[in-house]
Amino acid sequence: VGHSVGGTILINVLAQQEPPSRLAAICLIAAPFIGEGGWPSDEIEPGSDLGARLPRDVPVFLYHGRNDDSVPFAHAELYARAVPHAQVRLLPDRDHQLGNDLTEVASDIRGLGDDPSARPRA
Repeated sequence: VGHSVGGTILINVLAQQEPPSRLAAICLIAAPFIGEGGWPSDEIEPGSDLGARLPRDVPVFLYHGRNDDSVPFAHAELYARAVPHAQVRLLPDRDHQLGNDLTEVASDIRGLGDDPSARPRA
């Protein structure tokens, strides 16, 4: 789970190298998108093909509040295009901190146990 710039760093590191162990999921909360239409960066490569570079069998969840005044709401849509298999949670009346309410994040994480293909391998 990564929030804001931490989420941006997380997904880009995971796209560049194989994680040392099996991930149950990748969850980004209000993460800025780096690349065309998003924010520029001298340190992170543009992410238009992120989905193709992520571990194939790991579910991706994107959470973004519609009232986020730190990271534009359009960044969630840019991530959705770059990671087409991601499950996108666009949350009305939520800000950059999701109104300090991580109900949807917790629910998705708990739900991973219900999906045998999403369980971590030993």
